[in-house]
Amino acid sequence: YQQLPNFVGFTFVPQPNLTAGAAFLSTNAWEQETDAELITTVPAGLHRLGYSADAEYQVRVAAVSAGYHRGGPWRFGGGLALSIMSLGMAQSVSDRIIDAATVRTLLVEAHASGSAYQIRAQGGVQYDLGERWRFGGAVRTPGAMVYKSGSVVLDGVSGDGQGSPGASLFADDAELEYRLPWEFQGGGAWLTPRLELELNVQAYTPIDPYQLLSTDEPTVLYGDAAGQPPTITTRDANGMVSASKGVVNVSAGGHFRVLANRDFRVHAGLGANQSPVAPDDTVFTKVDLSTWSFGLSGTFGRLQFAAGINRHSGTADNVLLRNRVNGEQVRTPVDIRMVGFIYSLAYQF
Repeated sequence: YQQLPNFVGFTFVPQPNLTAGAAFLSTNAWEQETDAELITTVPAGLHRLGYSADAEYQVRVAAVSAGYHRGGPWRFGGGLALSIMSLGMAQSVSDRIIDAATVRTLLVEAHASGSAYQIRAQGGVQYDLGERWRFGGAVRTPGAMVYKSGSVVLDGVSGDGQGSPGASLFADDAELEYRLPWEFQGGGAWLTPRLELELNVQAYTPIDPYQLLSTDEPTVLYGDAAGQPPTITTRDANGMVSASKGVVNVSAGGHFRVLANRDFRVHAGLGANQSPVAPDDTVFTKVDLSTWSFGLSGTFGRLQFAAGINRHSGTADNVLLRNRVNGEQVRTPVDIRMVGFIYSLAYQF
């Protein structure tokens, strides 16, 4: 269970045709923890893999904007948003093969983290076609970097009875490059006094592969072969690659006013949430989600409320978890099931 501080905001009318406002919200809040053990048999022995991984990815946004409506069918708006991204990953691996002759061991500890502060511009337009139809569109630009930080730490050692080679990397000032796509939204709504139906489309542009986290610090390799003097060599560290493909998500929903003389409504919706993760990405895992929601809303005087539930679900198959000491690959499915309680309160002064 996780409490998400998702959205708080306000609007005010400085002039009759102008509305201004600010909002603070969370657009992403993912936390994942995995502790697993895999034991298999080998000739005259056992092969044990212990694996632990923790990861979190959060994006919070602070936005200010203004909208203009002169009285006709058109409305226009725009503003700026500060996007704050934080990413953290930790992994621990214990891989051992025990047979009649030797014990082969691989121990790895790895940590990576980063944060980015970016400014994005956004704009939108709405057109009212008579009393029944509403059409709208919005666009958000990629982010302009304001501040960024990153770190990568790795330590590993391997032993097979003949030596114990190892590797280490410490880069507390790693280079982070976090790229955002162009985002486009469009939608239409059909309205009656008691019923409203909507259809919305959201699209993201692709992003070519790039190094999300990289460093000029070399990876130090320690050699310890039997009968040979120890060696210390270096090689360039491999960066963590991220890449996105262009996706288009579609959602539909609406609400029904239960009583003609009271503002009490029933809401429902469903949609697709396709993952933009591209095959070249080595940081994120691709899982396409589907979602539905149901809720109630109403008004009591100047107080407005809404409450409901939403559910997200998706599955990914054949996800590479780890390469074992003997060269085998450990792959696993990933299932995501989330149920959320959503609520909002608004007061008009």
